[in-house]
Amino acid sequence: MRIYKQLSNLIPKKKERTPIDEDERKNNDLNILPVTTAGKSSDTNKNRVPFIPSDIPKNASPLPKESDIGEGGYAFTRMSIKRKISKEWRLIYYAVFNFSSLYIFRSKEDFEDWKENPYHNQEERNFLVKYQFNFIQEFIKDRKLKGYKQTEIRKKVYHMFEPAMFRFKLERWITSGVASVVFFACLEEREAQKLRNTIQSCLVHCPYQGFHPTDTFFG
Repeated sequence: MRIYKQLSNLIPKKKERTPIDEDERKNNDLNILPVTTAGKSSDTNKNRVPFIPSDIPKNASPLPKESDIGEGGYAFTRMSIKRKISKEWRLIYYAVFNFSSLYIFRSKEDFEDWKENPYHNQEERNFLVKYQFNFIQEFIKDRKLKGYKQTEIRKKVYHMFEPAMFRFKLERWITSGVASVVFFACLEEREAQKLRNTIQSCLVHCPYQGFHPTDTFFG
């Protein structure tokens, strides 16, 4: 008898129907769905106008247009002569801007600050960009520039007990010779290939797709 009482306590008792439950049953019988705000909120977010603070200084620079910002990602670089000699890598974040330029940032946080902070003046916003590869402007300014080339991706181990890196160089060709502008490297080959393709997509917008053929260059 005691066991029966224990088992009976485990059986859920029949819930008495309230007027609200009865209304829900009738609605279900008539295939009437409850009203929700999910669809309305999605439409609201879609048409939402970005909030612009009212205390922005007069000398603040305009934010970059979202449509002008392209592919981005992480990579390691060696740009300075010191780093090229010591073979010391620095982690950076890169992003395409205005189709034909590659911007190098010290971190992704700097990139997001450059993109989203409405309080910066132009000097402060420019400071967040560590380096700019404005490929089209380079062709306009330097008549001796033949163009840019990228080497093939190579796998290399720089230090024992550390993972291999997939690296390539961006070279700047002029009439007097070739200079290695920057070394890029990634821990995964697909990330290195993504960056290499990203740079090539910038060069496509330049004269002769980024490199003058020898027979058409008159420096």
